Amino acid sequence: MDSGEILRRLMPRLKTADIWQADRSMLVVLGALGDAVSPKEASDLASQLPDAYHDLLVERSQRAAPAQPTDRAAFLERVQRELGLGSREEAERVAASVMAVLKEAVTPGEIEEVESELEPGLRAMLEQA
Repeated sequence: MDSGEILRRLMPRLKTADIWQADRSMLVVLGALGDAVSPKEASDLASQLPDAYHDLLVERSQRAAPAQPTDRAAFLERVQRELGLGSREEAERVAASVMAVLKEAVTPGEIEEVESELEPGLRAMLEQA
């Protein structure tokens, strides 16, 4: 799936016609997700995404540090802060929307591998997206 198709699928979920807002949401959520998994897993996920998103995750995969354990609250706080959203509920809606599209863009096996590295609350969020 190319980046245009990803954004076309994401925009209605975000209830926006602004492609830049959708792209920024995708980048922020993917970046936070990439930091929450191991460098190898970030690289594996990147291999199934188009260039714009691939490059972000490859950058994450080249870090020397291990994954940053991130619980659901910290993940949503980061999304809220980086996107300048007004509430945690809005951050959760955006994150769930991006995760739902991500699940359409990559193989189920890759999603399962990502889920296996996430903290339980964040894993549940991805499973339910």
